[in-house]
Amino acid sequence: MSNVKRVLSVILILALALMAFGGLGGCSGEKKPLRILLDIETVFPSTGSAADGMNTDAYAEEYVRNHLSDLLADVKEKGGFEDIEVEVLPQFDTDERKMRLTRLRTEIMAGEGPDVFIMRCADNPTPNNQAQSSLFLEPEKIMENGLLLPLDDYIKNARYMEWDKLTSQIMEAGRHERYGQVILPLSYQVPVVYFNGEEILHTPSADTTWADMLADEVLRGAAAQYDKFNFIIGDVVFGDLADYAEDRLAFTEAELAQQLDELNRLFESRRAEEDASAAGGPQGVSGYLAYDFRQQTAGSAVSLGDTVTMVPLYNRTGGVTAVVDGYAAINGNTKRPKDAFLILDLLLSGEGQKKYTVSRDLIAEGMPVYEYEDGQYTGAALGQENLEALQGVRAAVTQVNFRGTLSYELAMLHMKYRWIANGWAFGDVSFSESSVDEAVRTTYSRMQQEIAE
Repeated sequence: MSNVKRVLSVILILALALMAFGGLGGCSGEKKPLRILLDIETVFPSTGSAADGMNTDAYAEEYVRNHLSDLLADVKEKGGFEDIEVEVLPQFDTDERKMRLTRLRTEIMAGEGPDVFIMRCADNPTPNNQAQSSLFLEPEKIMENGLLLPLDDYIKNARYMEWDKLTSQIMEAGRHERYGQVILPLSYQVPVVYFNGEEILHTPSADTTWADMLADEVLRGAAAQYDKFNFIIGDVVFGDLADYAEDRLAFTEAELAQQLDELNRLFESRRAEEDASAAGGPQGVSGYLAYDFRQQTAGSAVSLGDTVTMVPLYNRTGGVTAVVDGYAAINGNTKRPKDAFLILDLLLSGEGQKKYTVSRDLIAEGMPVYEYEDGQYTGAALGQENLEALQGVRAAVTQVNFRGTLSYELAMLHMKYRWIANGWAFGDVSFSESSVDEAVRTTYSRMQQEIAE
């Protein structure tokens, strides 16, 4: 009997060993394809109904063919592999999208999931539209959880990206004090107002605060012209939103209410002046910091001239807040870290941020993280004076946030506050809160719960 037991034990051990090697692709020689997850809002499909087509497998295939083929071709040439599977998430917040997000989260928690994540942060809400759910609702929180691959050693040996030419403050947002660099921002946004350089002069400063902006007649006039962004600048003015290590918000409910009241009064005063045709001071064009800013301002009635002045929106603690709009990361579970990093290495290169269609999709309304010393991205060169103005705004960045759940909550609250406080009415738009105090109270409570989850 003991011999039988020993034989059975040996057989069991061999079976487990074979299973282990098979699971790792050992004896079988099987190598799983590199999986890339794309969650990027982009152009409509070229055929069929846009609303219907954007949630179909055919659209995903079209996206990969038209928007990722140049990157995949370089991966094949420079990395020597092409066994890649690409998953493109549906663009709208449908049941299909929610189901696939649930499946992906389950895979990741089970030690599987995509190898590479290329993500665009969710857009902010509008009166008739809710922001879609994201795989990583709060990227800063994911960094705390240790689910992403630490990248410092790979960055040191990068073949294509030039780390010292990437905007340091923006890249620092993807660094964790314990794990090091785990997220690589690809693009970011900084709201600015562009003025004719002959009408207004301003040198951006990391020491200027929101209070300073309101106290200065010229800067206050510039801030009032941010009304185009009245639903999305709450996170920009606040600057630091939360301490993710301590799971707490960086501002009180009273501070939130005060900030919203200040923004509302500022914008309404500007509206009143415009209604009375009495808007004083220089007229600017609100937009985002960009090398190709003239594409944003082309349709404006304001003549900017050859040289522009760029006035950013300052935050409460001093300096300018940038918001990461797109980023890439690698799953900590990946079995192919070097192959996965090649994707990021190419995307973050100076050539890649210009060349790859997926990069231009992400940078469409903002800035690449690569700093082009000649001031030329995809359009005409800026010229030395305008380049120096852009560099001045960039140097004044003191806070960088990812546009996640908290940014969405602030944007939605700002929208509710404006509508409720001013008695606006439009179509079937309505909110459950009956007063601004109730809106602030319920939103702040919900944000506290979300940061603690």
